[in-house]
Amino acid sequence: MASESRLRYNAWIKTGCNAFDATYPSSKPMSFWTNQDVLEYIAYHRVKIPSVYGNVVKSKNGKYATTGEDRTGCVFCPIGCHLEKGDSRRFVRLSKTHPKLYDYCMNKLGMKELLDAIQEHTGCEKLYV
Repeated sequence: MASESRLRYNAWIKTGCNAFDATYPSSKPMSFWTNQDVLEYIAYHRVKIPSVYGNVVKSKNGKYATTGEDRTGCVFCPIGCHLEKGDSRRFVRLSKTHPKLYDYCMNKLGMKELLDAIQEHTGCEKLYV
């Protein structure tokens, strides 16, 4: 979405939703939607979403939000994890929501060692349970 970064915004300003004459033609029909547009659409049309997001709710100030995760990506990605605090740390949440996947990640893939190295290098709080 154009609202997610200046680079995406500038690309949208330059080409709009469709860049058919570009070196790599593309169509991004939702590029002008905001996160609020998406959540409002989901709530209004009662679109089923993955359980990890919880439900879409509207607050008293009129803003939409999810009751679970607000974004997802590669579950094993540690990028930026040293910036997270308390129960919002992704690997702490993973241990609660998907314990088998957490165990696999920590013990089979060796993520504990990587997270310990990140913690040692950055001085952040422990990144996993």
